[in-house]
Amino acid sequence: FTSTRDFGQLQPTVEEMRLDNLLEKIQSKLVLNDELLERIDARRADLKKICKEEDLKIARECDQVKERVKNAGEDLKKKTSGVFHDLDQVLMDRREVVRTGSLVLCPEIEKIMELGDDGQDAIFNVEECWEKVREVAEHEQPNIDLKMPLFNSTPTLSKVKASDIGYLCMADFLPNNFELFITSPITKLVSNTNTTKVSCMIKTDQMFTDNIQSFIKFSIKNVSSEDSVSFCMEDSMLSEDRKSFSISFVAQQPGMHLVTVLLYGQHITNSPLTIPVTRDKSPPTKADIASPEVKAVKHFPISSPDQNYNPSPGQL
Repeated sequence: FTSTRDFGQLQPTVEEMRLDNLLEKIQSKLVLNDELLERIDARRADLKKICKEEDLKIARECDQVKERVKNAGEDLKKKTSGVFHDLDQVLMDRREVVRTGSLVLCPEIEKIMELGDDGQDAIFNVEECWEKVREVAEHEQPNIDLKMPLFNSTPTLSKVKASDIGYLCMADFLPNNFELFITSPITKLVSNTNTTKVSCMIKTDQMFTDNIQSFIKFSIKNVSSEDSVSFCMEDSMLSEDRKSFSISFVAQQPGMHLVTVLLYGQHITNSPLTIPVTRDKSPPTKADIASPEVKAVKHFPISSPDQNYNPSPGQL
């Protein structure tokens, strides 16, 4: 028989149980870490592969752009050749008129010179000769100082940006999945106060996910004065269904206002949106002076606004 003391020594102590449990947890975590490291390395390899594939896409697009530019240049050169050919034809036609006139005049002047040498002026019919050369002699000299067409470059391709070639889709949806439009009544854009509140909305049939919110940005500018316009922080709100976002700004000066909304640096549908704001000289009413009621639903996470209270790059 085993004594009670000996039997107790065969049972694991509390410290041993805790140590075994700790060891098991550490070993399990190490196994998970090893698996995760393998997955990370595999993902990094995928990133390198995808990066090369995207680089090839960009290179192919650039080559296609070069080819399109080359073709456009060839078309322009062909058009230029046609214009110069037409001008050359005009000069050829006018040359032929001059040459034909000379063919009429030369025989008559030869006859006159011969008469002078023989002393037979009296038998030369001056009137008949004049009838022959009258049209040519009185014909005005053709204009040969034609306006020459000269090539002038346009600024369209003077500054080609990366966004002109394409963009990287960093989130769930594309720029054409979003649409910008004005929600203020047209009558509200004519104000007799010093400030006019203008409301716009960005709408989508998809959703304003967190990723989309981090890559979409907007700006407001008074085109007439070239001043940036601050937006109303309290009116910038996301709808409960996350399918629309409201933007409001106060137009302190009349003029054309430009609202621009970009996703991945690309314009969404209807962006940039031009909004005319005019000023009515009649006295303001109480309704004009009263501030509109604002019911916030949910605001975008706006961080680090600049001095105009515009969002930092990459954010609304």
